[in-house]
Amino acid sequence: MDRAKHKMISIYDDLVWIMLIWCVFQEIVLSFLLNITGNVSFVKVLFFSKDVMMILLFMCALFNLKFNSKMLICFVLYYIIVALQTLNGIVSFPDKSMTSLLSSVRGLILLPTMMIIGFSIRDKYKFIQKIKKYYLFLTIVAVIGLLEYLLDNLIGTEKFWMDFIGLGNFHTIIKGQPDLLYDGVPWNWHTSGSDGNPTQNRFISIWAGPLTAAFVLLMPCMYYTINYIKNRKFVGVKLTMGHLRDFALMVICIVSLCMTYTRQIILPYIALTLFCIVYYNKKNRKFLIIGGTSLLLFFIIACFPKICDYIYNGSTVVHIQQILSSLQHMKFLGSGVGSFGTRFADSYATESQYLTVMGQIGVMTLILYLIIMIYPIVYCIKHMKDIDGYSELMIFSICLSGIAFTLAGMVSETVAAFTSIAQYYVFIGMSWGYCIESRRECIKDGDKINCNVFTSVSQNS
Repeated sequence: MDRAKHKMISIYDDLVWIMLIWCVFQEIVLSFLLNITGNVSFVKVLFFSKDVMMILLFMCALFNLKFNSKMLICFVLYYIIVALQTLNGIVSFPDKSMTSLLSSVRGLILLPTMMIIGFSIRDKYKFIQKIKKYYLFLTIVAVIGLLEYLLDNLIGTEKFWMDFIGLGNFHTIIKGQPDLLYDGVPWNWHTSGSDGNPTQNRFISIWAGPLTAAFVLLMPCMYYTINYIKNRKFVGVKLTMGHLRDFALMVICIVSLCMTYTRQIILPYIALTLFCIVYYNKKNRKFLIIGGTSLLLFFIIACFPKICDYIYNGSTVVHIQQILSSLQHMKFLGSGVGSFGTRFADSYATESQYLTVMGQIGVMTLILYLIIMIYPIVYCIKHMKDIDGYSELMIFSICLSGIAFTLAGMVSETVAAFTSIAQYYVFIGMSWGYCIESRRECIKDGDKINCNVFTSVSQNS
């Protein structure tokens, strides 16, 4: 019986990994399959396979929930309100396509559902160890993207995406987004100048999208950066293979992240990196604060025109206009699922996940959404002292990534896009559960050191 139970636990954890790996390959694989087979129905089934897997994992996870009563109430209330507003959306928008409605629902439930799936992972210590391998996998994908970016600038690779992969057909037929294409490829593959015309090519890689690439790459980028800052503290250079490997991984992720030109991720990453440099250098903290502030001011003054162009370009103007316009149509109790959202047809564009949530399911439900998003981050940071040193660095980097994603949600709906954010929601849910379990053992043992040893050894075994 114990062996069968252990096997089921292992299968659950493995299915989570399969889902997260599939998120990386979905766009390019399904585009290619549609291009060579022409079978729309088959590709649509595969397109929603991750949603089916999410539902199955969620149902399994419900048997292993150990939330405190207050958070459990938040989750239950949130799901009830989403269900009621889904019925409201069906009645209010009878002509809306089922695909758009399902996409709207998924965008609303993705955060709590994936968080519960991550929370219910049983062998959390082993899972944390595998995250490091997953980050290495993402870095390899980033290297492929850098090669593609180089080839695009040398010989041009748009025909590869349009003709061989057929990405334009995939966006038009499967995702229903023909208006988001520019010369057959997604318009956001290029930055927009002040006149709204495309300018700079952006990093995409296998994710086939700069926003997805930026959101996914932030996590390994944050981990490698913190690992380098904490262990080296920018003092001296240890020319060991381990040091060179970690440094190379960090550089690859940082360069790739910057080449996506995704401001809502790059700017929080820079701010959090500066915070970590100060945080992990206690002896030189005052010097770093004064020196860093002076350099920042000098940089702002010297590069002010370029900074303004970077922040306030054509894309930014569109974001501001759509945010202001969507606020005029808001209702306190919401207008129903499918009524707001940039990604959904016949909806009020918002360019903000929080405005999308508020517009669809109301102001009070937005508060529940923010609690679900922020509370696990706060809990993990508060109780990291109760976990082992190996896991602490990984969980801290996940929490910092969560802070960046929370800020990005103000000006982006990508925090509701499955392939962009599912990994993080699973990881923060797992981290939350890991901290709760470790804290319980600490309280039971009454000794932090013994607790940390127990956590590492018992979870590993």
